[in-house]
Amino acid sequence: MKNRLSEINKRAWEIRKSSAAKFNCPVMQIMWGLCFNQAKEEIEMDIELDNMSVEDLKRLREKINEKINEKTPKTKVRVNLTPETNSGNRKGWFKEITAVDESKRNCYAFEGDFFQAGEQELNIGTVIIESIPCGSVRKSYNEGKIMIVTENGLENVDENDYEYDIKDEFLTLRDLAVKALNR
Repeated sequence: MKNRLSEINKRAWEIRKSSAAKFNCPVMQIMWGLCFNQAKEEIEMDIELDNMSVEDLKRLREKINEKINEKTPKTKVRVNLTPETNSGNRKGWFKEITAVDESKRNCYAFEGDFFQAGEQELNIGTVIIESIPCGSVRKSYNEGKIMIVTENGLENVDENDYEYDIKDEFLTLRDLAVKALNR
């Protein structure tokens, strides 16, 4: 830890300055020892994260998401999930997005459970992707849109639908999902 002392001191000063700004007081009134200990803990955690495998990091992310969900006040809203049918008899689907695997470039990037069509009671802040089949039977393609559950029901994160079989449009859709999850 001695070789990281300058990094710890730098982070401790950042914590001290931001705390002083937050409480609208001089920097010297913020206790250095507490800032130093917090900085040390943060950097030790970074070292531990650097040494973890990808699988361990994914398990940690799942545990963190579970804890966040446990601590987030649950307010439920009734929404009606009706899949669009722009392509004959093919029906779309809805999926709750709990995480996004940014290494994947297709709809398998969206982690979470599928919803049945119809009326659902969902927590405010739930992020949903809707898959919309389009085109003819011979020339079919799929579009997607990201929605978030608000007090007023479902709200589109973006007004556009994205054809997720096209790489650039899928990446935009994926980025919108990440943005919605981090709200």
